[in-house]
Amino acid sequence: MNIAPYLDDTEYRCKHCYSLPPDFAEKPEIYTPFFEIWNDIRERWGEPIIINSGYRCPPYNRDVGGEACSAHCTGFALDIRPIFKDDIGKLSMMIEEYAHDLRMKVYNSWIHIDAAWLCVPRLRDNWVKGYRFRV
Repeated sequence: MNIAPYLDDTEYRCKHCYSLPPDFAEKPEIYTPFFEIWNDIRERWGEPIIINSGYRCPPYNRDVGGEACSAHCTGFALDIRPIFKDDIGKLSMMIEEYAHDLRMKVYNSWIHIDAAWLCVPRLRDNWVKGYRFRV
């Protein structure tokens, strides 16, 4: 089942407990701005983008080494990668150019994107639009 264009619930659900974010059932509309940005990225890219990780429950986030206040635990984050690893730089530049509001961190084999600023209350100071992590 698609929960947004180009986003199947099996890709987005927690890989540990298969749940969606706690707010998702009652207030799915709060995720709309994030999913709209994701849709724009996917359409501009023009081919499939693999989703490594979406929502993570706190125990799973801890098990995979995620930060205690990870945006993944709010449901406002995706770890993505293009089909061809060599396209990481190209995809990150496209996101940089067109998705100014997203927070982004580029790794060797994937890109973390999030809209953690949509989470209220903000649990971290760097949960602001357009924040760029550097590795």
